Amino acid sequence: MNNFQINDDSFEFLRKKLHIFFKVIGKDFITMLEEPIVESDSFNLMYAKVNKSFFRVCRMEISDINNDKYTTLLKKEDFIILLFILCIDCDTNSSLTKVISEKFKNNERNYILRSIEIHKKISF
Repeated sequence: MNNFQINDDSFEFLRKKLHIFFKVIGKDFITMLEEPIVESDSFNLMYAKVNKSFFRVCRMEISDINNDKYTTLLKKEDFIILLFILCIDCDTNSSLTKVISEKFKNNERNYILRSIEIHKKISF
């Protein structure tokens, strides 16, 4: 096991970026997790569906911008797992960001507009 060290500045930056991600994607993320597991699902999507309670908690904790390093239920390890599943491609088109971008391609314009509005409110 590696001992990941996330300093306070990095933790705060990561938390804000994930906050924006979950605010932009909104309920589409939960909708995707609630769908039944099918054979064509990528590894990351299957992992997220099996562990949907964990991902729901992550989304709720991160969506509350008032939570900080001391008030959140999430630990640094949870952030690492969340980032891994969202970003790392374990097999072809496996990362959740790729799956979301393909599945909700019709919502792209809405995501862009939401992202712009949320970025205006948050300072980095």
